[in-house]
Amino acid sequence: MLRTVRYGPTAVRRPHYGIATATFDTEEKSPDYIRSFVAGDNFHRMLVAKGEGEVAAYAGTYPFSQRKAYSHMAKMMVYVHPAWQRRRVGSFLLGEIHTTDFLRGLYTLLVLINTENTFVHRGFEDLEYEDKGEMAGVALKFGQRHSLAIYQRNVQT
Repeated sequence: MLRTVRYGPTAVRRPHYGIATATFDTEEKSPDYIRSFVAGDNFHRMLVAKGEGEVAAYAGTYPFSQRKAYSHMAKMMVYVHPAWQRRRVGSFLLGEIHTTDFLRGLYTLLVLINTENTFVHRGFEDLEYEDKGEMAGVALKFGQRHSLAIYQRNVQT
């Protein structure tokens, strides 16, 4: 059984936050590292899906920049534990985020996706994110350069 819970920065535990093809992580991350992404303010939140007592997936927003001009802009993060992938858990969380008051106070959302991860591209396009181009060869993982696709969605006008 899967359930979702809204969390602030102290509750995220990602037991298998490891090296994966869908992310640019190259080493295990601690809970403190994950908590550092969530400011714990009124704009940046995380939605967690728990299954069988463990974190199955999470999605949320974190600050784009510490500069005040960007205070209403956020980057989106999504993670699905390998055991829960291809079971629509990530899509469910993103749907919840985009159909509730979760994004209240934000104006613009950005998501950066590995250009090779076409499955995730389609998911954000379905959520009305606009393809804004690509940053070629900016990420280095295991000695190989990767490109990032930039997607943007305006939440409020």
